[in-house]
Amino acid sequence: MFLVIATYGLRASEVRTLDLDDIAWRARQIRFPRPKVGTPLLLPLTDEVGTALIDYLRHSRPRAICRRIFLRVEIPIGPLGRGAIGDAFRTWARRAGIALPIPGGPHSLRHALALHLLREGAALKTIGDLLGHRSAEATGRYLRLNVDDLRDVALQLPPAAAAEEVRP
Repeated sequence: MFLVIATYGLRASEVRTLDLDDIAWRARQIRFPRPKVGTPLLLPLTDEVGTALIDYLRHSRPRAICRRIFLRVEIPIGPLGRGAIGDAFRTWARRAGIALPIPGGPHSLRHALALHLLREGAALKTIGDLLGHRSAEATGRYLRLNVDDLRDVALQLPPAAAAEEVRP
């Protein structure tokens, strides 16, 4: 679950509602329902995520007739509840000795991916589209920019002398 969230910058609700039918194995695509946005997101299925999902489906997923990919492991087996991904994230972070900020949950992986993409040179609109944001302002809140980040993505301006030559 967490690899899928971190790779694609998903909300917990988008991973929780992922069905077996959302994966087109031969086309190497994965479709994420986005209840908050209202339109699904179709992305390439990365080798790493594909391999992890196959391993999970073959060895770890409880047997059930439910089409959801990620299921509760306790009886009754079935779809995950609203808080299950956050609870699991905090449990595994605690076991790994990772101190999370308050409230600290899987949503922090979306923020980390957004900042990583910005530092790799992705455009703000591209990051916003991936995250399902309607405005650049919403994406900007995810990035928590600092001055060094802004310097790295700023457009280069021509020197003052060259700028004066082109003025009418």
